[in-house]
Amino acid sequence: MKRRHLDCLENSIHNLINILNYWEKFMIKKLLLKFQKLYLHNKTFKSVGPIQYIVHLLYALAEPLLIKICDLILRSKLKKPLIKILPNLYNPKGIVVSTNAICRFIDHIYDNEKSINAKMAIGECVCQKSLNRYSSPSYKDIALLYAADIYNKRLMTHKIIHSKDEIKTKIRDFERLGLVHSVFYCFNSGKWAFVICNCDNEICVPVRLFLNGKKTMAAGPEIISFDPSNCNSQNCGNCVKRCKFNANSFNNETLIFNNKNCLGCGLCISQCKGNSRKLVKRSNYSHSDKITTEILLGKHI
Repeated sequence: MKRRHLDCLENSIHNLINILNYWEKFMIKKLLLKFQKLYLHNKTFKSVGPIQYIVHLLYALAEPLLIKICDLILRSKLKKPLIKILPNLYNPKGIVVSTNAICRFIDHIYDNEKSINAKMAIGECVCQKSLNRYSSPSYKDIALLYAADIYNKRLMTHKIIHSKDEIKTKIRDFERLGLVHSVFYCFNSGKWAFVICNCDNEICVPVRLFLNGKKTMAAGPEIISFDPSNCNSQNCGNCVKRCKFNANSFNNETLIFNNKNCLGCGLCISQCKGNSRKLVKRSNYSHSDKITTEILLGKHI
C-alpha cells in the first residue's frame, strides 16, 4: 500500500517537473519573441543584432539634421558642384515600386512574420517635419519591422498599424494623390531596409537629390510599356503631370516617353485616357539582393 502511494507521489512529482520545464521553455520563448527585433532578408525574417539596432537608432536621431543640410545644399546657388562633392550624408537609397508591388510586400510581412513584434508603424514624413515644410498628407512615413520598434518605442513618433488592410488603403490613397512609393535601405544592404516612403518632388529630399544628379533613388522591378498609337496626348497629358522623374514630356504636341528615366512607379497609368500604358517586368532589375522580385512581383514571375 505504501509502495503504491510512493509510486503515485513519484509520478505526480515527475509530471509536475515536466509541466514546469514546459512552462519555462514557453516563457523563455515568449520573452525572446517579445524582445527579438527582425529584419527582412530575401524572403525570410532574421534577428537584428544590438549593434545594428543601436546604429539605426543613432541614425534616426541624426536624420533631421542631415535632411536640413541636404536641403540647404539643394537651395544653394552652388548646388550643382556641392551635390557632386556631397558625401553620402543622406545614406539611404530608395527602390521605386508600384502600388501593386508594395501591397505584395506588405502582404508578405503581415502574412509571414509570426512574432508579437510591431510589423509596421506610420508617422509624419521625416522630410516635412525636419524642414517644417508641410504638404498634405503629412503622415505617410511607414517604418518596417525593427525600425517600427525604433520609431514607435524609442522616438515615439510613429503609431503601430496592426492591420495590413489599413496600410494598403493608405498606400492606394497615396497613389491617387500622385505620391511615389519607395522602399529605403541603408549601407547598400537589404538587411537595413527600414521604411516605405511616399514621396513628392517638392519637399522630399531623396527625390530632389536624385533629380539633381545624386543616386538616392533606384529603378524598381517594373517599367512602363508605352503604345503611342493609343495615346490621346492632345486631350490628356496626365502622364507628364504625374511623372516625378521626367520620363514623359511634350515635343510640340507629341508625347515623348523616355524609358531611361522611368523608375517604374506606375503613377502615369491610372490617369491615362488612352490606356496606352502598362507595367511590365524590368529585364535589368539589379536590386533583388535587397528586395526580391519574388515578393514584389509574385511567385509566378
